Amino acid sequence: LTAVSGTITGSTARSHQDTFIVITDSASGAPAAQTFAGQIGTSDNKMGTITVGTADGNAGSAIFSSDVYATNLTVNADNGAGESSTVSLSGSFTGTAITLNNDTGVAKLVVAGTDTTVTGTIDGAATGEGTLQITGSDTTVASEVGIGTTDLASIDVDATTTFSDATEAVAYTVDADTTFTGAVLANT
Repeated sequence: LTAVSGTITGSTARSHQDTFIVITDSASGAPAAQTFAGQIGTSDNKMGTITVGTADGNAGSAIFSSDVYATNLTVNADNGAGESSTVSLSGSFTGTAITLNNDTGVAKLVVAGTDTTVTGTIDGAATGEGTLQITGSDTTVASEVGIGTTDLASIDVDATTTFSDATEAVAYTVDADTTFTGAVLANT
């Protein structure tokens, strides 16, 4: 499977608890990207958990071309050579939590869409894990990023972005107009 063009949604009010999507490459090494062209979930009927890559398994790579509604999104890198995992969002994300879990490889969230909003905390699985990269202009990150013991390894801003809450990372690279509304903490 390399592409899904339809909408994926649960069928009950409990979908946010009972539905799971797991995207993992079948082989070790760099993962092949899986593209999801349709919307995932709805505002009233979120997916429960979307997991990309499997810790101590294989990496994964997902491109979401439309909006994603999920309670949790977890990106797991693996421990093999070239086994970084990536999620690319071209639409908005609405959820509760995004977790980036590094291993030998890097777990990365790329916000690539224009005029998108990411709602839900974005955290490393442990301190100094995961990369958030913004490449789509007019992005709004509406929730905390990496606060406390879950700071990110890096935040890389390559397009106009507004962070509406506090951010914390080991390193920041800001190459575009960026508004930080909350505290900006750098743990270098």
